[in-house]
Amino acid sequence: MTHAPLVSIILAVYNGVRFLPAQLDSLLSQTYPNIEIIAIDDCSTDGSYDLLMSYKERYANFRVYENETNLGYIKNFEKGSRLAQGDYFAFCDQDDIWLTEKIAVMMEEMSKGYPMAFCDSEFVDFDGKSLGYRLSDKRNQQNFNTPLNFAIGNSIAGHAMISKKEVIERSLPFPDTMIHDRWIGFVATFFGPILFVDQPLVKYRQHDCNVNTGNKDAHKARKKADKKNREIVEARKNMQLFAEKCPEGKEKEVFEVLNRTYQHPSLVNRFVRMSTFFKYREEVLALKKYSGFRKFLFCIKTFFKVV
Repeated sequence: MTHAPLVSIILAVYNGVRFLPAQLDSLLSQTYPNIEIIAIDDCSTDGSYDLLMSYKERYANFRVYENETNLGYIKNFEKGSRLAQGDYFAFCDQDDIWLTEKIAVMMEEMSKGYPMAFCDSEFVDFDGKSLGYRLSDKRNQQNFNTPLNFAIGNSIAGHAMISKKEVIERSLPFPDTMIHDRWIGFVATFFGPILFVDQPLVKYRQHDCNVNTGNKDAHKARKKADKKNREIVEARKNMQLFAEKCPEGKEKEVFEVLNRTYQHPSLVNRFVRMSTFFKYREEVLALKKYSGFRKFLFCIKTFFKVV
């Protein structure tokens, strides 16, 4: 690669001091020659901000911001996206470890013109030791090429993706009813196919204190709310967002049909919903490791409830 475009690594932090050093060192050891690191601390109380500032003092390409109020991880990543200056964006969690060649490998693939690419991840334990399986063992990891692939969920981990700047710009603002990586993946398909890089380039740490946000009051309120009702409300809102955002074409027409059936669940609309899912089951269920029979059962289920 004769010219190395700037890659912005956006790191969302909240009370991550226990694992941050290993992650920060892995970011700063990337073999790719042109990166900036945007670290946003979301009102940590454990010394994370001071740790970040100690790195900032040593590395010119390391920028640190501190939120005045807790935003939660989705809006924290959104803030970082607005602050980033790179041509390509990569999202980063505070407790993982990136292989040193991650950005270099991903950018080599992105140089072929893809709007987004994502890699596999290796599950590791508290101490960073391999657990013997990958994310691809649990989720269907493959190339994705239509917005319909994200209609009911997502199998692209945010820590594994890298996107062109224009994809992120088109994605802003991030909705608060779904995980940001699902929304970004959905938008990325407007620009072309998403590439799966079949290499585990991230050590995906599993532990009992994974934290995405410090908004404890929101978590308590969320637990008290009726889970089923909340999921239905969010599913309806998400389908509306997909229908509104999707560019003109077949996929938009499908989302508009599904949106009508989600918002007005009459018996006729329930049948239309089931029929639509059945017709597009390969696209909609691309993220699932389902047999043909399970896909059939899934479509039947959509007659009875919103998914």
